[in-house]
Amino acid sequence: MLAPVREIVPGRVEDARSRADKAHVACCRAQLEMLEAIADVDRDGTWELDGAHDLVHWVLMRYGLPYQRALRMVGAARRLPELPALGAALGAGVLGIDKVGELCRFATAKDQAALVAWAQGVSVGRIRERADAALRREAEETALTHRARSLCWWHEEEGRVLAFSGSLPAAEGAVVVRAIEREAARIPALPGERGPVGIEARRADALVSLACGSRAPRTELVVHVGPGVGAGELEGGGIAEEATIERLGCEARLHTVAHEAPGRIVALATRRRSPTAAMTRLLRHRDRGCRFPGCNARRFTQAHHIVFWSRGGRTELSNLVLTCWFHHTLVHEHGWRLVGPPQDLRWYRPDGTRYRAGPAPPG
Repeated sequence: MLAPVREIVPGRVEDARSRADKAHVACCRAQLEMLEAIADVDRDGTWELDGAHDLVHWVLMRYGLPYQRALRMVGAARRLPELPALGAALGAGVLGIDKVGELCRFATAKDQAALVAWAQGVSVGRIRERADAALRREAEETALTHRARSLCWWHEEEGRVLAFSGSLPAAEGAVVVRAIEREAARIPALPGERGPVGIEARRADALVSLACGSRAPRTELVVHVGPGVGAGELEGGGIAEEATIERLGCEARLHTVAHEAPGRIVALATRRRSPTAAMTRLLRHRDRGCRFPGCNARRFTQAHHIVFWSRGGRTELSNLVLTCWFHHTLVHEHGWRLVGPPQDLRWYRPDGTRYRAGPAPPG
């Protein structure tokens, strides 16, 4: 049975459409204002105060957006100052935020006006296809030369630093560089590690991450400690500070050898601080992702002891939470702390104030 045809009153339709159009323009203006504010947050770096590892992470945590949408918003916020025609089109409601976000990926100051006119007549999907094509780059191939390959390493700064040097044929070197850069792009910068120094630090973290992939066997740490010493000597060479050993040990089997004097061993302790495979599966099923408020990252996640294992915390589900590498490091080496139980987890900044996800309450 066909549904009855509804009588359409022209005046009412136009009123509703007009109201919808006005609301659309108001939304676009508000979104333009938000992008300008995000650009200001980017410039002054205040996103670091909220436990975010970059601006995109801050936007998705604070406003509950999916990653791809947050990424487009940040990209648009950074590019709109040099693309005033796109900003004007958004502010006037001529183009919506999704079209502007895709256009900002490839538009230039010279072609922005023409792109605004073109974008009005095509779908968001069509703009996205053009953006993808414009950004695609062909990988360059180089000749293989095996004679140049070498790798050597040594310890510096009294064993606290491992330095190494090597050379690879251009083709293999390009593969290694691309792998490190790709991995480094996924690794968040720690507080104070922005700019060129931060890039180099993330490349170093990326190398460790590639070496410790998900298929690698679980690490066994053997640490030799002496009385009143805040650092330990690693088996095989090198020295690590107590906080670093504590963080790395969250998912490692730790063997502690205590020395009273050189050559005199007074204690040997081997304790399993890493959860069993079954416990890890249950932990990942329960937490799904990083438990930092609003983060929920699923890459680089690690089991963290709420009460530190070194301070008597037990390796059991009631004392374990899943954290991403970035927030795990914030806890162990940057003064952040969390208080449990897991079902009522609370995070605190280094200054002792409690951190909550989401925007601040309206003024």
